[in-house]
Amino acid sequence: MAGQALLDTEASRRAIRASARTPSLSTQAVAASEEPRPASAQERLGGAVKSAGKGDCLKGDFAGAGMGLLSLPFIVLAAARGACAQ
Repeated sequence: MAGQALLDTEASRRAIRASARTPSLSTQAVAASEEPRPASAQERLGGAVKSAGKGDCLKGDFAGAGMGLLSLPFIVLAAARGACAQ
């Protein structure tokens, strides 16, 4: 590094470029203080499709169902993981 300045390295150039790409703190603060926008029709449809993929735990649609009392821990686990539609 005899002819090169100490801070004029490739790593410092990458760090400067990365910091220029990130939004400023004021922009982040404004975005955080804004009220959340209502979900669009496409987002609501996506959420409904995602929840439709879950089984109805009350009807026995979970892993470990059909074992009588032994299925109790499995239904609790499915409910805790959010794998139940209802």
